[in-house]
Amino acid sequence: MSSLILGFINSKEELTFENKVFSITDKKVIQNLEKANYKNADSLLVIKSLNNLHISDVIQIRINLTDTGTFLASFQKETLTESNREDFLKQIGSLKSEGTLNEEIQLKKVKELMKILGNFQPIYVSFVNSGAIKLTLNDFTIKNLKFPLLVLAKPKKKSLNFSFIRGKTKEEKPEETNYSPIDVFNLDYFFIFLFSLFGSIGIITAIFEIMNKQAIGIFLVILSVAFFVTLSIAMSLTIYPKGKLRHPLLRYYLSIFILVGIVIGIVSGYFISSGLLKTEIENFDYKKLILLSSIISAVVLISTVWLSIPVNKIICKIKSKKKA
Repeated sequence: MSSLILGFINSKEELTFENKVFSITDKKVIQNLEKANYKNADSLLVIKSLNNLHISDVIQIRINLTDTGTFLASFQKETLTESNREDFLKQIGSLKSEGTLNEEIQLKKVKELMKILGNFQPIYVSFVNSGAIKLTLNDFTIKNLKFPLLVLAKPKKKSLNFSFIRGKTKEEKPEETNYSPIDVFNLDYFFIFLFSLFGSIGIITAIFEIMNKQAIGIFLVILSVAFFVTLSIAMSLTIYPKGKLRHPLLRYYLSIFILVGIVIGIVSGYFISSGLLKTEIENFDYKKLILLSSIISAVVLISTVWLSIPVNKIICKIKSKKKA
């Protein structure tokens, strides 16, 4: 096939690609190309150069390159058959390697991957550079590329810039260590907030039952400890994904979510204690309850910000022993 022509059903618009690297910025095209074909049943995208072959009727192989991104290779059913698919997957699997990854190593893998893919004649290959290792279009410059490589330009996530805190000037040299930007919000932050919330509820209700001289207070203490341990692990995995520090200021940003969880947890725990739990003590001192639980919750739960350091070391040791 001399060139790839994509189009949309009931539209005269056509996109023509030769066997080289292209940067795709059109949101409509990206939305259709980034999805696996089994999710594209309702797509209007067709391959006009292959008799209007629908995008969901091709065979697709997803190839994840660690810390770099995802390649999605699309083949005709007649090209990638059951007989040669095993050989294809075996060659792709040979690119896996252990140890520290960097831009040079991953770039070498990309070029080897392009050669392997070319031997199996894909219709096209799309790529999303979603990892920490960033590649430019020039990095994909490969002689005699046998298929169109469509690099999908994804919009950047909202992130926080803390450079002003350090008062960095233009004359300063950039740090050798490259940290990932801090997302304004993601699901990990929500779980940290949630564990802080339940941890503080557990602490205030435990203190209430202990002051009330009820045996269930011991169970609530154990429950609070469980949330504390879970929060410590969650903090470590968020700050140190894959054992490496994401950003030195992330722990301080996450402390905001912990504090919000503590405040909401104390308020919720107060209403639970005063409204739902029974007390045998007349004129129960709720002010003392709130003061004690607030101090203990703040000290215990905020300590996970720094406990994430030794917890990460423990997790890394456990993983290294399993590999050994």
